[in-house]
Formats: sequence, C-alpha cells, structure tokens
Amino acid sequence: NDGYLLPLRAITTVTDQDGRELTRYGMDVRKVFEPETAALTRFALKRVVEQGTGRLLARTLERALPLAGKTGTTDDNRDSWFVGFGADRLAATWVGRDDNRPTGLTGSTGALPVWLEVMRAVGIEPLRLQSHAALEWLPVDLAHGVVLPDNCSSAERIPFHRDSNPPRAASCDGRVLETNDEVGTPGLFDRLRGMLFGR
Repeated sequence: NDGYLLPLRAITTVTDQDGRELTRYGMDVRKVFEPETAALTRFALKRVVEQGTGRLLARTLERALPLAGKTGTTDDNRDSWFVGFGADRLAATWVGRDDNRPTGLTGSTGALPVWLEVMRAVGIEPLRLQSHAALEWLPVDLAHGVVLPDNCSSAERIPFHRDSNPPRAASCDGRVLETNDEVGTPGLFDRLRGMLFGR
C-alpha cells in the first residue's frame, strides 16, 4: 500500500433487513513509512521471485509476473514458509509439524509450492510497479557490491534512494572508489545479496 497501513476488518458496515445502513466502520489508515521505501522493498522482493529462492514462481506463473515474495526456513528445517503478493492478493503459507520435528523442507520446497497451487486456483494479478521521484536507477555489479560507471556493459540497474551513498567503483572491474560501510559490518549489498539469493 505504498507505506500506508490499512488494518484488516471483518465487518465494514451493518445494515438492516431492508439494506439501510445502520453503522459504518471507517478505515483507520496510517502512514508507516515513505512510498519510496515501499518501492525499494517491493523491488527486492520481486527479485527474490525472479532470481532468488522464489524463482519457481517465475517459471510456473509467467502470465502473473511480476510477483513479489520471500521464502523462509527455520533451523533444522522445522518450519517452511512463504509470503507472496501480486496486485490483488497477498498470502502466507506455512508447512511444519505439530510436534516441531524437522520436515526436511525449505521455504522453496515446502511452503512455496502450496502458495503456488493456491494462486493457480484463485488467480493473481501482476504487480503494478511505480517509479518514485526520490529513487534513481544506478548500474551495479552485485557480485562485488558496487555501483559501476555508466558505460559498463556488465552492470545491472537497480533502484537507490537519491539520498543514499552506495560504494562506487572507479572502473568496470569493480575496484572500489568510495564507501560508507564500516569495516566488519555487512554493507547494503551484502544484505541485498543475502535477501535476494538466500545465502
């Protein structure tokens, strides 16, 4: 919802037997973060489906793309989950045992196939991706975690907030020109790679 929280309601209106409205329960809409933050998150979750642990959806629901989602697996493969969404539906699936013993399944081998079959049955609309003025698309080498010069053919363009300062390479070989990451702490690209490709 582009950063707006819309709490779920089971009842929105109460009417009498003739259809006259007796009570209406309004929506309590609150802004919880900026639209560009939502767009960046949506992009990352879309990449999970395109190239990461959710790519089964990209191979089997091609007409519904783009979709977004995230797999999850707890320690010892006890729980397998997937949360995914399109323009009109969001659903979470979980596969696990009542006795909490390992299932031997990961998010992509357990919960994701369940989610896929549900969406095949009910249908799902592709995401409507929007651009935001606060975002810019920069050429990136994800393997090295740096922004490359514009003329690099190996670069892939991904969105960044205009106020961010990602590490930049001086040339197409990925040699870092500048960085704001503290030594020893995972940087933006390390976190992004982990989310997209499930380290």
